[in-house]
Amino acid sequence: MLVFIRQRCLSLKRLLAIVVAVSLMFPAALQYPVYAQAHIDLLSTSPAFSDVCLKGLRFSVDDPLDLEFIVDEGNAALGNTAFKEQSEKLVRYFLSALTLPAKDFWVNLSPYEQDRILPDELGLTDMGQELLGQDYLLKRLAASLT
Repeated sequence: MLVFIRQRCLSLKRLLAIVVAVSLMFPAALQYPVYAQAHIDLLSTSPAFSDVCLKGLRFSVDDPLDLEFIVDEGNAALGNTAFKEQSEKLVRYFLSALTLPAKDFWVNLSPYEQDRILPDELGLTDMGQELLGQDYLLKRLAASLT
């Protein structure tokens, strides 16, 4: 009886050795096909771009509430009106960031936590809506690359 079990183990070892050797020689033969979900649109990467950026701020010593924001237009070819709108949006984001606590700067588009999308205070700001849009874009990009 013991001889039969020992011989069976040797046969299993040989079979396992053959399977490992074949899988190392032909790795594509043992891979399973992976299918992506059909409703996800693939995103491609874009060329390098430098958008409008809030670079700094100046204030007067005599009147500290008189703020002057320094905005760099980057390589975005915007007209005066579009540049002004973009600059005002960045200033609103900056002021929102000053008024909200740091622990409230998060968004979560996980389908498993539908009750935790974003804090209520952040959801009232333009910056909160923008963060949700960027999180959605990041998830689409990650899904298209995997």
